[in-house]
Amino acid sequence: VKNNLQIVSSLLSLQASRADNEYVTQVFRDSQDRLQTMSSIHESLYLNESMSELNVRDYLDQLVRDRVRISADILNTVVVDVKFPDITFNIETMLPLGLLLNELVTNSLKHAFPDNQEGKITVRLDILPDKSAVLYYSDNGVGFPIENAGDTSKSIGLILIDSFAMQLDGNMKRLDKPGTHYELKFKPI
Repeated sequence: VKNNLQIVSSLLSLQASRADNEYVTQVFRDSQDRLQTMSSIHESLYLNESMSELNVRDYLDQLVRDRVRISADILNTVVVDVKFPDITFNIETMLPLGLLLNELVTNSLKHAFPDNQEGKITVRLDILPDKSAVLYYSDNGVGFPIENAGDTSKSIGLILIDSFAMQLDGNMKRLDKPGTHYELKFKPI
């Protein structure tokens, strides 16, 4: 699976290099990022003894930090604060959760901190007594523009965030606070 994802990623890279339009090039690059997230999950599974579960702290911490590090133009201006429990989730939970976090971080890096504005991304996952999980995600950036706050039809990233939350059979809500804040409650499989 990982090798096939790498081939598809390489094909997207070739297409991106041939595109004359910056928007089209960015669409290919965003798709590559999503494939890289899936590929890293499969690589982590391959290196893991169980082949069906991943350590939440190890994998998600690295995913968030790598996503910020890859965005070199704002590397020195965004602080990352992550807190994940030392537990394991199976691949049916980790794949949509990893992709969801990839989209959230990517959206923050693209939109929350214009002109190399300093900022902070905070991610926390708590396990509740009923064994459900709550993912808290926030940035202290500029937030959603008021005129677009209810309109998600134009952003593939926001559509994907909702889709990954549904795959987790979770209840996701955007909180009305300065910056961008999400809370997702779900039952890990």
